[in-house]
Amino acid sequence: MLIYDYEIFRNLLSISKKFYLKGGAAAQIYMTLPDQRASKDIDLVTNHTPNEIDEIFTKKLSPKFSCRKHIPAKKPRIFL
Repeated sequence: MLIYDYEIFRNLLSISKKFYLKGGAAAQIYMTLPDQRASKDIDLVTNHTPNEIDEIFTKKLSPKFSCRKHIPAKKPRIFL
């Protein structure tokens, strides 16, 4: 599954160099094979606008990979 994450990221980079991998998928690069694990998502950082991100995922990346926008069921509660 981890190879699939990197393939998606590679395809994103072919569309725009303004995507940066972070989180678990980025950390896996530095872990030994027995310690690696995959997750259900890929954490990214970008300075693209929300509209640009939507276009990249729905029009450019979607023909190659199944993409859908995540809409949380309810707003998270923030405790201060």
